[in-house]
Amino acid sequence: MRKMLKPRSRVQILVDKYTSSFGLPFEKILPMAIIEETLKEENVKYRQRLYSPIVTLWAFLSQVLDRDKTCLTCS
Repeated sequence: MRKMLKPRSRVQILVDKYTSSFGLPFEKILPMAIIEETLKEENVKYRQRLYSPIVTLWAFLSQVLDRDKTCLTCS
């Protein structure tokens, strides 16, 4: 008899999709224009550096969802 598998939640499907992606997959679902607009609305000022706050955010989100979980052990 086959075991019934639980349907995956939408969140889990997204997590699976983006943890298997290379690069910064959050650029597709959290575009630069939206982040820039939010920073402007909140009157956030920053200097343009090698890694802007936008790239840093995308990288952070990618690290948090990465399968190796090294980001979670650095507390």
